[in-house]
Amino acid sequence: MAVTAPPGAGTPADCTYWATGQASSGDYPRKTNSLYRYTPAMDEQPQPIPLPWGSSQKPVHVVAGPNGDAIWVGTENPPQICRYDTALRSWTQRYISSWGAPRQMMLGADGNLWVATSKGISRFRTDKSITELPGPSLPNGGDALGLWVDQHGKCVWYTNPANASIGQYPIPDDPESALGETRFVSQLVTETAPGQLTGVSGVVQYVSKGLPIPGVPLTCRVRSDGGTTFSDGTTETLVTTDARGQAALPALRGGREEDKVVLAVGLGDSESPTTVSLRVRSES
Repeated sequence: MAVTAPPGAGTPADCTYWATGQASSGDYPRKTNSLYRYTPAMDEQPQPIPLPWGSSQKPVHVVAGPNGDAIWVGTENPPQICRYDTALRSWTQRYISSWGAPRQMMLGADGNLWVATSKGISRFRTDKSITELPGPSLPNGGDALGLWVDQHGKCVWYTNPANASIGQYPIPDDPESALGETRFVSQLVTETAPGQLTGVSGVVQYVSKGLPIPGVPLTCRVRSDGGTTFSDGTTETLVTTDARGQAALPALRGGREEDKVVLAVGLGDSESPTTVSLRVRSES
């Protein structure tokens, strides 16, 4: 269960209590899976909040953001981290890349959400994009049930139910604080025609200390005097690196003829973007 306290809350009855409810057929049967919200001063009964995938999605654990703006739910079927915006009353969600079933979750001193799963430990940013960050690499078959992040944010402790043991691992660097760089792996488009829609325009990789880093949000921009844009008409977008630290760049739509359209990709303002160029030429 998680608790949020609105401004001016004077008693426990003014707070809001959040709990997961799983379908069951025991002494207290419940027909559906759901997140529940209960404010004693306002509600006679807990109020169900449907999960993003409906009643088939199984909630496992819930934690609340420190200022009450978001509630985090780990789910099975599918294995996801779901963020509930308490003001907008809407969901965003992200799959757990290892496809491990979530168990215990907690907000660490590093400001990130830590999740024990059946396939190790995962770490996520608490922003609306729920970006997944590198987590500790557990031994093959690593299974985590409970976890605790130390108050200094230096290591994470976990319990392994498979061999009834306790493990400790150092917390890997946050890719945004690491001295990394974005590199072009391949440029797939070197020329296009006015109005033509290309395929994937290229592939980049984010590397830090010689290792590819997954879960890094890279900013991709089109610099064009002739109106060349991404396929959706924008000139700026975000792409996130996959398990290999790579990200495919969006398709482009050619504008007017010009000799040099620049595609620039980088990690926010923390590095100088890496660039490639292409031409827009009329078909003859």
